[in-house]
Amino acid sequence: MGTGWRLYDFPLEPKKHWNFSASAFLRGKYENYEFSNRVDKIEEVKTAAGTFKAYRIVRSITLKGGPGPGAYPRHHLQTTSCSPPT
Repeated sequence: MGTGWRLYDFPLEPKKHWNFSASAFLRGKYENYEFSNRVDKIEEVKTAAGTFKAYRIVRSITLKGGPGPGAYPRHHLQTTSCSPPT
């Protein structure tokens, strides 16, 4: 990854939004991305180690620039979780 990445913007809280642009060296060239992030809610996540509260983060990723042969999709929606500080 390149500079400018801000996947988390602490402190997190439900309904918090943040955006950022960043670049990454991918498949032999730099690609520019725009990210729109939102803390959707706090939910319980079950794992083999137990049940934990975590922030549910919804992230929309847009690849900037025109598509080309073998290019990634221009838009991508991702959901991830982040454990709250204890």
